[in-house]
Amino acid sequence: MEIKQRKTVFKELNSNLYGEGSFLEVTEWTNGEGWDVTILANSHCERIALSYDVVDELYEVILHLRNN
Repeated sequence: MEIKQRKTVFKELNSNLYGEGSFLEVTEWTNGEGWDVTILANSHCERIALSYDVVDELYEVILHLRNN
């Protein structure tokens, strides 16, 4: 067993749009193969775990939607 530190980016969201205390936080997995995404907006919290492969596929789908 070992203790690790992970990279995290935290951003407060515009309280006028999303409510007081809203934020977005992305934390890299300890194994470096993806991210945990936490979004608190309008008092609703969502947590999503995404591997790099899934992010690549998601990006491809979003680009397809934007271009068609």
